[in-house]
Amino acid sequence: LLMGSTMAFFPTGSIIFQQHMSTKQYSIINLLNHSGYTTIGMHPMAGSNWNRTEAYPLLQFQKIFFHDDLDNIELLRGYASDNYCYQWIIDQFENKTPGEKLAIYNLTVQNHGGYEYEGYTGNITVKNLDSPALEQYLSLMYESDKALEKLLTYFSGIDDKVIVLFLGDHQPALSSIGIDSDSNALPTLDNYSVPYVLWNNYDETMDVPEKISVNYLATYLLKNSSIPR
Repeated sequence: LLMGSTMAFFPTGSIIFQQHMSTKQYSIINLLNHSGYTTIGMHPMAGSNWNRTEAYPLLQFQKIFFHDDLDNIELLRGYASDNYCYQWIIDQFENKTPGEKLAIYNLTVQNHGGYEYEGYTGNITVKNLDSPALEQYLSLMYESDKALEKLLTYFSGIDDKVIVLFLGDHQPALSSIGIDSDSNALPTLDNYSVPYVLWNNYDETMDVPEKISVNYLATYLLKNSSIPR
């Protein structure tokens, strides 16, 4: 997403942050820095996960926040909730200096697998299918929908121009009911496209494709903004 790179050019199983990043990277973050934005990277888990402590500075975020930098984290199944992450974004906006432009990359974790957490009671049931994992996953998606509605409702009432790009980074691992994100038996266009929402609070017309892979998505974000490419 940030560098516009496709995994097709890396060895199978590559973990980019850990294996292939040792110098500063040109990315959309670098572009936003030069366009006068305060760039913020936030992830409510330990920065040591996937070597983000080292990778985020190389991506040239101006401000970086990991679990230990955050206060009063609201948990769901032991993970920071989407509601907490989106309220954090709202707080950053409300506390910015007058005229400051923010670009926030917020990597959520609420819906991390697996989906058989015993201490969580979901609110969605699936008839004629005994699958606690699927019911927990769908219940978490419902919580995500409510949190996203809260975020977009807030920014709908703001005078500043705001763009929100919301996406999932991979398919859920629900192999117990025949959904396996690691299966390449029948690769299709759907396997390589990313579900996303591109929204703004000032113009209903957005030039977006129905299907797109994640490495092209930042280009469409820029295309639908006033940021020079």
